[in-house]
Amino acid sequence: MSYTAAQLTALRAAAASGVTRVTYDGQTVEYRSVDELLKMIRLVEAQLTPRRVTHVNPTFQRSTYR
Repeated sequence: MSYTAAQLTALRAAAASGVTRVTYDGQTVEYRSVDELLKMIRLVEAQLTPRRVTHVNPTFQRSTYR
């Protein structure tokens, strides 16, 4: 599933106020606990955060040995 920044904002607002019911884009979701809501926040954050590329291009130097 693809998440949006608006969903993340709604989740964070709910967590900040201590409620477990979140409404965004005309849909309401009720989480069983604040802990479950926090897990959802982490999941959405992970999906929205761009992954860092760790590929390193090797460099070569010409040998000075003859």
